[in-house]
Amino acid sequence: MKAIDTLANSTLMQRLIQAPEANVRALASSVETTAKSAADVLSNVVVYMPLFTLHNERHVLNVIGWIESLLGSEGIAVLSPLECALCILAAYTHDLGMTLSSSESADLPDSQDYLRFLDRFLEERQLSQTQAAKLLGVDQPKVSQIYRGRLDDFSLERLMRFLTALHRDIRIVIDDKPRRGRGRVIVEAA
Repeated sequence: MKAIDTLANSTLMQRLIQAPEANVRALASSVETTAKSAADVLSNVVVYMPLFTLHNERHVLNVIGWIESLLGSEGIAVLSPLECALCILAAYTHDLGMTLSSSESADLPDSQDYLRFLDRFLEERQLSQTQAAKLLGVDQPKVSQIYRGRLDDFSLERLMRFLTALHRDIRIVIDDKPRRGRGRVIVEAA
């Protein structure tokens, strides 16, 4: 993998920055702005997914390094400016789904599907509450509290960390709102 320390030092970005055409330089500016915004959001991934600590800008630059290594200088040379921009933006946006808005965070702890999933997971693996507590990094009374549906003391971040510790992926899907009024958060166990 090619080591990249900043976006500006990547070959893909250099293709945009050094282009003589004004519209390509404007594209470079838009890519830089979007990348900065995405990097700011990605810095929160560790809050929602503590087991995925490298999903920040360092991770993005590693992805760009891999893209550049796989394409090679000849492959990058044949890309259009738009294709270079898309490669960069794909690297910066591919993990944005690992973050949640504050309203999503507030709504998850009330989910009965979350509780059913946790209960089913522990039963399938025949884990006692004490064993589950060790796996989750909490004490047994906390697991008991979750079993009883008392989630007010747990942040969304903590509940999501529990799920990832239980080797579960969390998928967030945004649908069109099929009815009038405000949207809602629905959590479904797969």
